[in-house]
Order: sequence, then C-alpha cells, then structure tokens
Amino acid sequence: MIDLYKILPEEWFEQIGDFSDNDEKFAPIDYEPVTVSLYCGNSFYGPEFVDLLVDDDLQIYYIRSATRQPIGDYGWTTVWAWYKSDVSKYEEIRRIVLEALKDV
Repeated sequence: MIDLYKILPEEWFEQIGDFSDNDEKFAPIDYEPVTVSLYCGNSFYGPEFVDLLVDDDLQIYYIRSATRQPIGDYGWTTVWAWYKSDVSKYEEIRRIVLEALKDV
C-alpha cells in the first residue's frame, strides 16, 4: 500500500461533482483499480479509504475517496468524493505510482 496523498500533487486532480452518500452518483463509466490507500481518522471523522483508478483508453486517473462521518451521537455514514486527473499528467502519474509500488 502506498500513500497516494503524499506522492500525487493535489493540483493534478479536480473534483467530479459534489460529496455524496451514493458512491456511483458521480462515478466515471469505465475504470480499472490501480492501488488503495487507507488513512486513520481524527477525533471527528472516521477512517478514509482512497482508491486510485485508471481509464487507460482516455488516459485519465481517478481518485475515489470514502470518508466515514458521524450522524448524531451513535451513527455513521460514508461520504464519497470523485476526482479526475489532468490528462496531461497521465504519464507522470503512471511513472510515480509504478515507482512507489516497486518499494512496497
């Protein structure tokens, strides 16, 4: 597992739609999984699960983020966010991720 937030610059990605409790609401049509990152929660939010996905035909990487958020005193919900990469960064992202995965 690699730290996606550490190795990929935030400015290379833009959010698709808004945050949603439906993981497919703003999802792209076609993609394949590349890797997953897990982040522990702080005192208010729960853990965050981050998937890096790719559509090689369109040369776009996607980040799907799932964050656990509290509802009231005892309930939790998962909030999903989708991000897509700048097409011009496809080769750079690919190189960075492959290099990081060698060390795992």
